[in-house]
Amino acid sequence: MAVLRGMSRLTLAAAFLFSGLNGCARGAHQDTPRHAEALIVCPGAKQANWLKFEGSDQLSYQIEVEYPASSIVSCISTQLREKGWRPLQEDFWNPGLPSSHVRGWTQSVDATVHPEATVDAWVAQWENEAGDIVWYSLTYKYPPGDRYSLTVHAGFVPASIAKKMPKDPKAQK
Repeated sequence: MAVLRGMSRLTLAAAFLFSGLNGCARGAHQDTPRHAEALIVCPGAKQANWLKFEGSDQLSYQIEVEYPASSIVSCISTQLREKGWRPLQEDFWNPGLPSSHVRGWTQSVDATVHPEATVDAWVAQWENEAGDIVWYSLTYKYPPGDRYSLTVHAGFVPASIAKKMPKDPKAQK
């Protein structure tokens, strides 16, 4: 149960981070971000939205793929590995919490909507030699959605920023 709570908090934190940055961003743009090599748009993606905020590039898109989206996880993982990124076994911002590279998908309930929705989430990060971090959050949310409409959120965090970010959510209280 503790892992699910941690995953729920992590999933919500990633979604909050993305939505907060989305709202504050200088706007979506069509230019390819400078770190696009780490932000993978898998074949079949719809509504790809690139954002830039405070030196960080972000990407979101929708894709129609049946749970557990093995082809999407493979698409992202293979391309990152080929570009020299290594998967992190533990969550970068929550040391001790296994990443989805290790534990796979988690499931939680979103009680903030009515009717309550089930959320399947896959959240993990990779690191390159320079210490840059790229994170991916894959989610299915149903109802009203289903286990076929996947949302992908991703972000690139330069090493200079990643090193300054707190790595223990309890320390922020």
